[in-house]
Amino acid sequence: IFPIYTFFLIFVSGGTSLGISKLVSVETQKGNAKNVKTILKASLVLMLFLSVLFGVIFAIISIPLAVLQGEKKLYICYLALVPALVFSSLISSLKGCYQGKQNMLPSGVSQIVEQVLKLVFSLLLSKFFMAKGVISAVFGVFLGISVSELGALLYLFVRLFFKKRNKNLEKVELKTEK
Repeated sequence: IFPIYTFFLIFVSGGTSLGISKLVSVETQKGNAKNVKTILKASLVLMLFLSVLFGVIFAIISIPLAVLQGEKKLYICYLALVPALVFSSLISSLKGCYQGKQNMLPSGVSQIVEQVLKLVFSLLLSKFFMAKGVISAVFGVFLGISVSELGALLYLFVRLFFKKRNKNLEKVELKTEK
C-alpha cells in the first residue's frame, strides 16, 4: 500500500517545495512581499486541487488494487492514506515558501512534529484497532500517518498565522512610537 501511496505523493507534489522555494527566493530578493503571498496562495490552491483530484483517484482504485493484492478488505487502508496525500501536498507548498525565505526552522520542526505524531498515533491506533483484526490494525497505522501529516500541516499554518500577526503588531508598535 505504501509504495503506491508514495508514487501518488511524488506524482502530485514532487518538486513542489523546490519550485516554490526558487520563486519565493527570487521575489524575496526583489523585495516583492506581495508576490510572495501570491505565490504561496496559488501554490496552496494548486496543491489542494491536485491532491484532492489524485486522492479521489487513489480512493477509486483502492478496491481493485486490494483485490489484486489478494485481500479486498485492504481498501480501507488505502482510504486511510487519502487525507495524508492532501496534507503532504499542502505541507510541501508551505515548506517551499519558508525555504525560499531561507528559514529552515519551520521545515525541520514540522518534520519532528510529523515523526513524533506518526510514532505515537500509529502505535495507539493500531493497538486500538487490533481487536478487530490485523487489517484493522494496519488501517490504524495508516490513519496514524494521516494524523501526523495533519499535525505537521497545522504547525506550519499556525506558525504562518502567528508570524503574520506578530508582523502586524510590530507595525502597530512602530506607528505608535512615531
